[in-house]
Amino acid sequence: MPPKPSGKKHTSTEAPAMASSASSGLPTQSTPTPSDIANHILKVLDDIITPPNGKRASITVTHIQEVRTKVQTLAELLAAQPSTTDLMHAIQATKKEVNVKTEEILHALPRNSKGDTWASIAAAAAPKTTVPATPRPQSVEQKSAEAIRRSKDIIVKLNDPDTIKEYRDKTPITILGKVNSALATCGHSQIQTCRALAAKQLRSGDICISFASDAQAMNLRNQQSQWTAALSPKATVNRQTYGVLVHGVHTETFNLQDPETIGKIIRQNTNIHGLEISRLTWLNGAKPKKTEASVIMEITDPLMANIAIDEGIFWNAERLAVERYDPACRLRQCFKCQAYSHIGPQCHSGEKCGWCAGPHNTRSCQDTKDETKRRCSNCSGPHAAWSKSCEVRLKEVRKVQDARENRARYHHVPVFAPKQTYTQPLATQVQPQAPATSSQPATSKAAGKRVRTSSNSTASPSQQLAILMHPER
Repeated sequence: MPPKPSGKKHTSTEAPAMASSASSGLPTQSTPTPSDIANHILKVLDDIITPPNGKRASITVTHIQEVRTKVQTLAELLAAQPSTTDLMHAIQATKKEVNVKTEEILHALPRNSKGDTWASIAAAAAPKTTVPATPRPQSVEQKSAEAIRRSKDIIVKLNDPDTIKEYRDKTPITILGKVNSALATCGHSQIQTCRALAAKQLRSGDICISFASDAQAMNLRNQQSQWTAALSPKATVNRQTYGVLVHGVHTETFNLQDPETIGKIIRQNTNIHGLEISRLTWLNGAKPKKTEASVIMEITDPLMANIAIDEGIFWNAERLAVERYDPACRLRQCFKCQAYSHIGPQCHSGEKCGWCAGPHNTRSCQDTKDETKRRCSNCSGPHAAWSKSCEVRLKEVRKVQDARENRARYHHVPVFAPKQTYTQPLATQVQPQAPATSSQPATSKAAGKRVRTSSNSTASPSQQLAILMHPER
């Protein structure tokens, strides 16, 4: 017969006994952390509330006493922890001690031949030069406003060295008075009512004159013979043109030296009524050696240029792609002074060598093969002025990239209005109109005709031309 078990029988309704540290999940280390004790207490309470076998347990004084002991141990550990203030004081003291030790180490370092310590040399070192931040690119709206401003300016070429020198000593106010006097004393009644707002002499020697509207500026360009002689006997007005870039031109069939080439283009593009081309040049100057290249075409009317952008240019039974030409989208470097944003014929600065930055022509430099004498005239770096690693060149490249990404699709088109002398281009300015009332006419005058305003804010250049040619529709 088996022996009877001694002691009190353990029933299923009794609370589970408190497990040892190993069985309860507590670490076996001698000093448990507050987190370990708190987790152990939570586990015991969870087992009492919901035991593993699913039956409610009975709670004894022994169980409560053990939980209380653990809570008391946790409170003592927390009380022994340092406060946040004590920790901050300890960190500051450690930092101060590190600084003192660092100073002692630096002063103990050996000195160079001049008696300076390496610490003083490091402290006196010049800060590293950084590339200036690239200016924020202009938005399409800003470029449109800039085009409108330029359309109000007239550039007068004096074409006489003595007259150019004479104007060098004149202030803008004096030049403005001379311009307005020339306008007021001319024999043309429409020109006599025009008044310039500003005038100055450019570095090139030309005179830049600003007017209140592009309509006035356009009228004065067309009537230049009536008033420019009062400024200089040989003075002429620069004819404003609107460039487009024609891509995919076959270099063998497109002869820019032939005066008949412009006539052939006009005859093959009868869809652009009134097309007038003033100049043709290869994009990169000289005739390229490859079979296809791009051509800059200067058109005298902005609306015709915009139509060419939309419809392309026909040449030898092919339709060639066309886009608006913007000089800001090209990297231009002057090989006279080595600066950017202009080219040699426009330069009025002294010569600088592209190899050594000396005051002589690049071609006459005697140190072209001596790399130790390389010096950039733009950033003073040890390289040629056209080096692709030059910081100034990299900045200009970023400016060109930004200009390409933010350029406008069309040229600004001056439009005559009844109460103001100009409006913005139809392609960008036309807004939905309210019904016409007695105080709000629904039409506007353009080039002496009444032109209907359109509610289509995306009117194409062809639609603009149709409105101008057929205002009664």
